[in-house]
Amino acid sequence: MQLTLFVTDDCSACVRAVTKIKEVINGLDGVELNVKNIKETKPQNVFIVPALFIDDQLYLYGEVDSQKLVEKINSKFAG
Repeated sequence: MQLTLFVTDDCSACVRAVTKIKEVINGLDGVELNVKNIKETKPQNVFIVPALFIDDQLYLYGEVDSQKLVEKINSKFAG
């Protein structure tokens, strides 16, 4: 499972998102996090950061709810 988080410079919500996601996926096999700066990658249709994509599909903008992310990851592995 590929998680891609788009962030930008000087973004406290982005820092919190990276921290929470790393805590959630710590020790999980098959889950990889890529953090990309929106200014460098210029993704289409991403205007708000942090923006988290799971397997190239938008999952959320803004604050990460750790419990909901755990549930989403578990449902992906179960499906």
